[in-house]
Amino acid sequence: MTPTEVEIKRFWEYCELHYTIPYWVDDNGSLAFYGEVDSELLKSINLNNLFEYAVEPKLDGYMMFTGEGGIHFIASKNGLNYEAIAEKEEDAIWQACNKAFGLEE
Repeated sequence: MTPTEVEIKRFWEYCELHYTIPYWVDDNGSLAFYGEVDSELLKSINLNNLFEYAVEPKLDGYMMFTGEGGIHFIASKNGLNYEAIAEKEEDAIWQACNKAFGLEE
């Protein structure tokens, strides 16, 4: 399952990160706000970003192991557990966090 850009943006905003960043231009020696561009750092889902911005600060606990069906990730939040199973660690973490954060459609 590959998340859409909308899903990725909603996920990072839940984690209190800005998906877009300001873009400034030089206006005769002073900076002028030009607009916003998408953050290249947050366009992808990778283990470093997931653990730094989602898993560690937003979950009460977690467990990851390899079992039947692939990588299992269990996210604990507010006394409830949310499990996802995928072939890749990033996908299992993403799916379980989406469930825990109430972001699934």
